[in-house]
Amino acid sequence: MSSNKLRGSVLCVLLLSAAMLTRANAQNNPCIDPGSQIIGQFKGEAQLSASGKSTTTTWDVIITRTVNGNIALSVDSRSIRFSGDDEGIDNTSTLALFDLIDMVSISQAINREFVPCPVPCDQPLLVTIASQACVQRAGIGISTSFMSTCGDACCTRTYSVCCPSGTASPTLTLIRVDNPGCAAGSCQSTCP
Repeated sequence: MSSNKLRGSVLCVLLLSAAMLTRANAQNNPCIDPGSQIIGQFKGEAQLSASGKSTTTTWDVIITRTVNGNIALSVDSRSIRFSGDDEGIDNTSTLALFDLIDMVSISQAINREFVPCPVPCDQPLLVTIASQACVQRAGIGISTSFMSTCGDACCTRTYSVCCPSGTASPTLTLIRVDNPGCAAGSCQSTCP
């Protein structure tokens, strides 16, 4: 077999593996509409700072096109990871973390060209982003994790999006929140 054919075969296997992984992630995420089409996935990243120390957080974002043609993003709380200093996450509430994750996910989806961003703000694009509405927060510092043992209900936020200053600095305005609420106990809300 020639080296070009071998490279082509390896590339085909890698692309197929990535597509299968994306579908598997989507099937395990209760916040993705089963009728939607996956159009992309990426790893989101943001910095949390406290007392001059920084914590990096990463998470998986899946982008879908819904049955009615809208773009929807989904974050699986189980994919959230931390590195760096403990203070950044220890001083950040669960709700504040999910607020940040949602806004950064939309901004990064725009920068990666998964989400178009109209220039005039008088005709904004509406983008939804969903994640588990209630999570159990475990661990401390960079060992913090979020478990979805609190049910499959999803918090869905709808943002008005436009880019009057370009895609590097989109304007995001939260216009609607669908909050199913959390039961009492050890579960914490990710929804305002």
